[in-house]
Amino acid sequence: MRTIEAIFDEMLNYAISNRCTDIHFNLKESSIIFRRHKSRILVETNPSIESIYRHLKYKAKIEMASITNTKTGSFQYMIQDIQYYLRFSILETMHQRHGVLRILNIVPINSLKACGLSTFQIDRVTNFFNQNHGLILFCGKTGAGKSTTMFAALSEIEHKEIFTLENPIERYYPEMIQIESKNKELHDHVTQLLRHDPDILAIGEVRTSLELEAIVRASLSGHLITSTLHAGSIDEVLLRIENLNFSKMDIKTILRGIIFQKVYVEGDGFKFEFEIIEF
Repeated sequence: MRTIEAIFDEMLNYAISNRCTDIHFNLKESSIIFRRHKSRILVETNPSIESIYRHLKYKAKIEMASITNTKTGSFQYMIQDIQYYLRFSILETMHQRHGVLRILNIVPINSLKACGLSTFQIDRVTNFFNQNHGLILFCGKTGAGKSTTMFAALSEIEHKEIFTLENPIERYYPEMIQIESKNKELHDHVTQLLRHDPDILAIGEVRTSLELEAIVRASLSGHLITSTLHAGSIDEVLLRIENLNFSKMDIKTILRGIIFQKVYVEGDGFKFEFEIIEF
């Protein structure tokens, strides 16, 4: 009889060989769906889904005993001498359990050039990070690759102290000081970290208006802040900041640049498209 580790290993191998970015687990229907971005590659019924689901919760350090609405954890997994970074998100109610495993580095992207930016676009993004203070936002819809591009940009920066605030930490970068934000408001984390006077503070993702307001105010205090933000367009980003009662003059003072991106499936891979605005 095969172990759960062996079953998971085979499942992950299939996903990687077929360039799948996500594996969805629906325990009510005992179905496992392999997706490449939003396209379904394979749907299968698996009698071991309960054991696989619990195994992934354990690997991602998600509490096993209690039923929780939503929770996310991450872990690393080695296959054929390649280290893969995996994020497992769960949604649990009294009547349903659902999980999504995201393979974060299915396409190894470690530079802005690898993201698909032109030389001109790379120069513009690099110039944003040469500033001493302000706010740089990487925006787009879910799965557009915002975090990938932001960390690619940060990885190319030399001779600067970079702090990151993430929940969870999805991939480790030895040149950065990475902090996992748990059980504390974003504002409290930001306040504490800025006392250490980093050159750049990167926030993994801003999800709410309160969090957006916290990083906007931090950038007004003379620090360089960067983050990802879910948005459908650059106009939507500007409107969200305006709705926090910041004037257009404040926004022009705060923002250094917005990098808005879309992702398209192209053959077995992906293609990113960028729109960049400088302030």
